[in-house]
Amino acid sequence: MVNAVMTRTTKEMVTFGIIYFMLLLSCDAEKSISSCDAEKFIYVSKNGSLNESCWDGGQAMPCATLDLAFDGAKRQNSTTVVIENGNFSLNHSHTFQDLHGLKIVGDPSAMTYCHAGAGLAFI
Repeated sequence: MVNAVMTRTTKEMVTFGIIYFMLLLSCDAEKSISSCDAEKFIYVSKNGSLNESCWDGGQAMPCATLDLAFDGAKRQNSTTVVIENGNFSLNHSHTFQDLHGLKIVGDPSAMTYCHAGAGLAFI
């Protein structure tokens, strides 16, 4: 799981453990959790790319930001976002509509910061 850190400039923080739980619940009620297993992986790394090609680049070509990775994850069901070690900020809000099987996992040392007004919504 990825740790979330509260900063003075951030009023709303959500740990990715809670998000992960909510994402698993977002799978179709008639399907088991195992049927929501991810088929696509999007990696996030400090040395990653700022180009959309990172959505299909795998571990060899990760995304440089959480926002870019979530932009890619919104486009396809059954995606796992893998956050590598480092400090990352969520700067924008992202809405996941009619998707299932999104997983967010990461290095236990990775830190994520949600800035005011940024967040994830699932509808």
